[in-house]
Amino acid sequence: MEDSKSNKKKSILSQVALVLGLVLAFGFIGNAIHKNWQNLLKVELEFDLPYMVGTILFFTAAYYTAFFAWNAILQSIGLKTTVRSTQYNWFVSNLWKYVPGKVWTISSRAYLHKKQNHSVDMIVSATFLEALFSYSISVLVVIGLMVYLNDMGAYFLPLISVLAIFCLALSPKVFTKAINFALKIIKRDPIKIDLSPGARIKISLIYLIFIGIQGIGFWVYIKALFPELSPNYFSTLFALTFSNLIGMLAFFVPKGVGVRESFIVLLLSPVISEPKAIIVSLSLRLWLIAIELIVASFHYFVLKPKLEE
Repeated sequence: MEDSKSNKKKSILSQVALVLGLVLAFGFIGNAIHKNWQNLLKVELEFDLPYMVGTILFFTAAYYTAFFAWNAILQSIGLKTTVRSTQYNWFVSNLWKYVPGKVWTISSRAYLHKKQNHSVDMIVSATFLEALFSYSISVLVVIGLMVYLNDMGAYFLPLISVLAIFCLALSPKVFTKAINFALKIIKRDPIKIDLSPGARIKISLIYLIFIGIQGIGFWVYIKALFPELSPNYFSTLFALTFSNLIGMLAFFVPKGVGVRESFIVLLLSPVISEPKAIIVSLSLRLWLIAIELIVASFHYFVLKPKLEE
């Protein structure tokens, strides 16, 4: 009975946090749109075809790079599978991230891998590793860009602390103890996660490449909408990476919807002007969803593995 009441309270709190986060994020964007309404009406969009094609290619390449990081994690912890099956599971399960609650992506991924006789506990652990690596490298890139752009604001020292915590969490001993502690609570057998230094370096480098490619895709996307602009690549990379990081950490909002857009507007405005930053921010979300749907549909309908795979 007490557990039921506790779970109900947690559910209510998560819903309140979701509503509050969305109100704050969309309130910021709404205020920015209201303030810039007349200027927004004057903005001319070009939709330059070569750049549009380029941004599709770069964002698609970024998604596949993120997949290779996931595949490297599976290989490193001893889960063997075909690339085709792993691609299918990863791209299809990723669509669940747009449903409130991070658990849906994890659940769908575990369900798909269970069909290949993979341990659910190992897949869940691998998903947590994926998040930790992704967050850690994002924080590292943001810190590096802050130094490079000579813009070490109030977030600099807290980010260094966050990076240290993530690095500690990625230690095989610490990570394994944390996972097994959680498994013990739910009365499941302990598991062993052993990532060699070489594997950790490899996965980290893949995520660095992923962020770099995604940054190029973002820069090209801005050029596709406004060919006359030539923004500094590292400034746009910082705006995108920092916004993505905040969106990922805003776990109570599905895929950081509204939160990421608000920070893109905030950080990109000094680079390309606020009206254009608003257009880029809001249209980017729809553009990325469309690309993800196309890629996931391709794997679902064309590259769906056979049962024996």
